[in-house]
Amino acid sequence: MSEVKKEEAKEWFKRLPPDIRRKEMESLEKAARSRTLEIRVGLAMNPYLPIKIAKLLAKSRNPYIMRALIENPTVEPKVLSKIANSSKNWLFRAWVAKSPNVTPRILRKLAKDRHWCVREEVAFNPKTSTEILEKLAQDKQRVVRFMVARNLNAGFAVLTRLAHEDKETIVRTAAKETLSKVE
Repeated sequence: MSEVKKEEAKEWFKRLPPDIRRKEMESLEKAARSRTLEIRVGLAMNPYLPIKIAKLLAKSRNPYIMRALIENPTVEPKVLSKIANSSKNWLFRAWVAKSPNVTPRILRKLAKDRHWCVREEVAFNPKTSTEILEKLAQDKQRVVRFMVARNLNAGFAVLTRLAHEDKETIVRTAAKETLSKVE
């Protein structure tokens, strides 16, 4: 959804009389607390989802709701940050790391995550900075280094080091392939 349409929806909502706006918000809050999974998933997927309701849904532990919310193309970075900072589920943090709406600040935090799957997603995200990729290129997990080797943002120095010095053949090969695209 375009940013223009999202702004139009916000403006439309603001133009509603206060009593209707309050009733609409109450209805959305009720839907967000519904016991029916399909209602909460549908709400999480809604491109016009108000941030207040998104934050309420972000407290869920249900993977279907979280996936729909994280993959919502209009989800605010504030909501992704809340999930990244509060979720004990590594899978939710990994989904945040590969979200198109993730910010460099969130990626920086997730690059230090204790679970390698989260760091792997950070390493492959095209928004990840060269600085973060330099650190991830030294990760103890081969798959994280492999994803760094496949990221075009890794930079010539990092890719060259991985191509010649990494102990794993698969990482060296991936770095050489990426270098051939960069050169």
